[in-house]
Amino acid sequence: MKRLRWLAYFFLSLLGAIMVSQPLPAKNLAPEQVLEVALKTTVVIAQDLKSGDNVALREAFRPGSGVIVGRRGNTYYVATNYHVVSARGTDYGVRTPDGIVHFVDDEKTNTNIDAFGRYLQNRVEGSDLAIVQFQAKQNYPVAKINLNKQEREPVFVAGWPDPGPKFPERTFRMTSGILSAILKEGWEDGDYNTQYNAPTRRGMSGGPVFNQRGELIAIHGRGGGKNLPEYGEPDKDCLDTKNCFNRGISTDVLLQRAKSLQKYASLFVPPEYIPAEPERLAQIPSPPTAKRIENIFDEFSSLKVRLKETNDGRLLLDP
Repeated sequence: MKRLRWLAYFFLSLLGAIMVSQPLPAKNLAPEQVLEVALKTTVVIAQDLKSGDNVALREAFRPGSGVIVGRRGNTYYVATNYHVVSARGTDYGVRTPDGIVHFVDDEKTNTNIDAFGRYLQNRVEGSDLAIVQFQAKQNYPVAKINLNKQEREPVFVAGWPDPGPKFPERTFRMTSGILSAILKEGWEDGDYNTQYNAPTRRGMSGGPVFNQRGELIAIHGRGGGKNLPEYGEPDKDCLDTKNCFNRGISTDVLLQRAKSLQKYASLFVPPEYIPAEPERLAQIPSPPTAKRIENIFDEFSSLKVRLKETNDGRLLLDP
């Protein structure tokens, strides 16, 4: 009952933050306020672990992160990296901050994951971006997108680091740093054009990069530095900020790629696009499920088996 009361309060508070009619002027937030924004808009994306999966299969289970960027009725849209959802022949789930895992049925429909890139000889052709959609009756806030960035401005990178397949527990993480470079030309493959020195770890791929106003400016996807892998996500922090080369894809690239598909032509334009104001969102306390996952294997196991069909044809997870 205590958990139900907490979730009811959480959803009512979020509804108030989402349905604001008069947006507040943007202002700089304290790091703990940006953290609250990140906790409520960042999700976990992972493959469905089938019943009976053994240790070897779990070792290949590498969850990524994402951020809610749009909504149409009960359909939510999550921006992430293409490499987070590039595996085919498998189902995916999206875990929202309230601890609910939403099943993503893409293998049957081929419409719930839109990739904007592909692998070509160990390089990403196009953008290392994807949009994942899921269905939910709950109210989740949509991150506020900002297309303007400035070098040397503070940034915050959020996501769910992966400590390895032997560790079922996950802890949410947000790190801070400086936006060190905005590439105007000569982008890396995958459209990586934003560089910052905030430490990142494997599992934070696809997670949001916020400015100090709590606005989304990029999707994180690559980490590297001196003595660390240049391509992909390092398993250790890049602590030497002078040699950290963590990279993301800016939101203007995300919107450009998304709007190339008709289904997204109006998603990021009012009245469809109604983001939550970061300052209001920061005032709402996050539930414990937004900060910690006790056992990620249990949460993502046998998602399809736990589905039930409702009268209107929708698929929902059994409680």
